[in-house]
Amino acid sequence: MHYNQTIMDRIGSDKDLALRLDHAFAGVKDGAIDALNSMSDGATRILYYTSCLTDNYQDVCNKLQEEDKRFALGLLHLVKDYDLIYHMILLYIKVLLRHKNASQKKSILERVVSFATSYAVGQVSDAALMYSITRSICLTYQTTVAIDSALGKVIGEKVAFAAAVLSGVGKMQKAADSANNLKKLCPQFYQTLYDETLEMMYFLIEPIIIKNGYFNVDTASDEKIAATLRNMLGK
Repeated sequence: MHYNQTIMDRIGSDKDLALRLDHAFAGVKDGAIDALNSMSDGATRILYYTSCLTDNYQDVCNKLQEEDKRFALGLLHLVKDYDLIYHMILLYIKVLLRHKNASQKKSILERVVSFATSYAVGQVSDAALMYSITRSICLTYQTTVAIDSALGKVIGEKVAFAAAVLSGVGKMQKAADSANNLKKLCPQFYQTLYDETLEMMYFLIEPIIIKNGYFNVDTASDEKIAATLRNMLGK
């Protein structure tokens, strides 16, 4: 399952835009400004960037630069050959279960997974149960949650895709806003993503987490966690 490709398949095919963003990626300043101004969400972040021109707002400028760097690091994961959406959702499930012992984890996962009556669920490992749940959530996400239309359609090559997104200031701002919201709502999950340089990619799964997830992970009961996972599965 390559959920990365699903994302890429929804990201812009406009050749003119791709070309201009590719030039920006190569460091052509004028091309970058022209491309950024064409992004619907770019205006706010461009305004923030002007803080870099003054000494009084260097803290803002430093924050922007750090976010841009972290966004680029997140994109490196997206263009690799593992399933980014699957990986982030799996991390979220692990955060939900972080304070549960082995017996509690098994019980919670068994409440969520439905097997054929001929299959002995007790013989299935925690890892297999978690894989099954995560995979099913990904399939639900893939069919019910649309990637932000601002991403556009398809850019065939990974380099062009990375250039387009890296140069899409509006998408950077969306990613930064989503990461900052997560830091407030669920610092445990934020830190887990941050440790893997993935917090700026959180916006890709934010819709399903906001709609069906649970954030008070340190005090979540077994039933609450099971119910959360069932909700994420659309049950």
